[in-house]
Amino acid sequence: MSRLFKILTESGKASWAVGTRPVGQFINKSAATIPSSFYLLNEEDQNALESGNDFMDVMSRLDSPKVDDRQQVSAKAIVPPLPRFGTPCLYAAGLNYKKHAEEAKLTPAENPTIIIQAASCVTGHNSPIRIPKVCPKPEVDYEAELAIVIGRSCVDVKTPEDALGCIAGFTIANDISARRWQGKKGGGQWGRSKSFDTFTPLGPCLVPSFAVSQPQNLDIELSVKRLNEGALVMQRSNTKDMIHSIGELVTYISQDTTLKPWTVILTGTPEGVGYVRNPPFFLQPGDEVSISIEDLGTLVNTVVGNCPL
Repeated sequence: MSRLFKILTESGKASWAVGTRPVGQFINKSAATIPSSFYLLNEEDQNALESGNDFMDVMSRLDSPKVDDRQQVSAKAIVPPLPRFGTPCLYAAGLNYKKHAEEAKLTPAENPTIIIQAASCVTGHNSPIRIPKVCPKPEVDYEAELAIVIGRSCVDVKTPEDALGCIAGFTIANDISARRWQGKKGGGQWGRSKSFDTFTPLGPCLVPSFAVSQPQNLDIELSVKRLNEGALVMQRSNTKDMIHSIGELVTYISQDTTLKPWTVILTGTPEGVGYVRNPPFFLQPGDEVSISIEDLGTLVNTVVGNCPL
């Protein structure tokens, strides 16, 4: 089975590719995270992924992808696993892990809490997370999340089981949040606090849904490595702690709302976020944030100050 990457080749062209010889490991898994080199998908599949047409068909063939094995390339950079136009909509579930709701001393609503975020906040693996200039005081927080990528247009999905058939694959997200802007500064609108540029690192790859046999039983871990200090594990949990399942989230969001191919849904974060700690722990320039999810890989980003992008 191949994992799908969006890479910048040495020529600077963004292309869809699958890995060749693997390097590195997942947490507790003998599986590849970042390959040492790649094969580009053929032109037909490149176009299908960019347009969203036949997206699911391309993903279903990733156990035997159509590649030109003479075109082995290296990657100048790994970019978010999204088409040129990005995602048509970025949704995020709030308070969707039991222990996170407990640590925040908040009672989850009966229905999922859904936040809509600016698609422009997405960035990629090894790209910087920038602290906004409107956040002069410490408030920028991390949130490790499993991300769903929708593979076909769907609306009014009837059951969670049907919803799983609309998912093309899974990836890793860091749902960065500016906590003061989540409150009074942002008018109580959580989406504002999560929509600053670079606030949703996504990647490093897209794993086909057929390759993730138990998405509701995946270990998830986030660590922060601070300058002159060792890595600190801040979040460690499992997706089975979700309040609303992956299928339930898709079903709920799709009611009277068309979800187009490449729609991204973040499924919530587990316990261990920075603002509830004593003392609070917020990100600062120089921090390296790593998120590992079982079967998916590891997403790594470094925090920088409010310099221009």
